[in-house]
Amino acid sequence: MPKSPLRIWAVCVAVSVLSSGCGLLPSVPRLANDVTFPPIEDLLLDESAFPLGWHASETGPRPVSEAPLGGRRSVESILLSYYDAPFEAQVSAMEEIYRFKDPGDAAEYFQRRTETLFAESELRDLRVWPEPLSALPLNTHQAQIGCDLALAVTPMQGCIYIARYGLYVVLLDLDWVPEYAFEFSLAESILLAIDDQLGAYGP
Repeated sequence: MPKSPLRIWAVCVAVSVLSSGCGLLPSVPRLANDVTFPPIEDLLLDESAFPLGWHASETGPRPVSEAPLGGRRSVESILLSYYDAPFEAQVSAMEEIYRFKDPGDAAEYFQRRTETLFAESELRDLRVWPEPLSALPLNTHQAQIGCDLALAVTPMQGCIYIARYGLYVVLLDLDWVPEYAFEFSLAESILLAIDDQLGAYGP
């Protein structure tokens, strides 16, 4: 007696859970069509994440001008810069946030962007991973941080942090001159503030 379509479907689902069989893709989480998202600007850091005296750029947030990596283009994106008011030419932070249509696209973008950011370069060498930062208990699916402290090419030092929270990818770029006496405790507090904003979308 031939199997009914319903029974075939049930067998196929059971197989796909175990081995991605029946021609289905591996189980990458998908989102329901009726899921709503907060305005992406609400996920940006506010000035309270920084020490007294820091402020957001007067031009305000703006979309990121991006080229798709591996065909992965975000659904929406936003960028905002921050400065320490008396030392704007000496220290700055820039946050970028991208939302993708599903976690699979976000993971692919994270991987390709990481390969680009942390590749060996004559312009920047992000191969220092400060222990206070790399050991933070952040609720991310993927994350990487690197700092360039060598002053080999430019007079600026800096750190780049990139993390994926579900279908969001966030990037933080910190730059400072040595005379600013930058302390990693500042970067630590900023990363924890990012996690407060986006950790709900993590594992």
